[in-house]
Amino acid sequence: MRRLLLHSVWILVMALLGTALAAFYYVGWTEAGFQTLASRLSRRIGPVTLQLDGARGSLANGAHLDSVILDHRRSHIEVRNLDVRLMMLGLFWGSIRIEEARAETALVRVLPRTDDNPNWRPRFLRPPLSIEVRKLAVGSG
Repeated sequence: MRRLLLHSVWILVMALLGTALAAFYYVGWTEAGFQTLASRLSRRIGPVTLQLDGARGSLANGAHLDSVILDHRRSHIEVRNLDVRLMMLGLFWGSIRIEEARAETALVRVLPRTDDNPNWRPRFLRPPLSIEVRKLAVGSG
């Protein structure tokens, strides 16, 4: 009985690990996975509204987005014709490492503060998450 339980747990753990790795491969290395990710992220997430249009390619081998629009109460960002390539393995330890990013145009607007809270501190990512961009080029903006 104990042996059956041990084998059942081992098989379950391996099945879960295999499913997670298959999902990671699908999102990172296939165009359909990247398009699914872009469509799921194009929505309101807390105080941020993200719109990703024209997703093509794959994250690991080079992805293209026709436009990226990010709206927040303190900023508005628009990027057109974005080409990006990620280092996928960095995602395992909580860092987004962008090997190369190129954009035709980029517009960043910092909006005025609308609340009266003088103690507000900006924060973007919770520790230990990080974003690192090794090479960035913008045509105009």
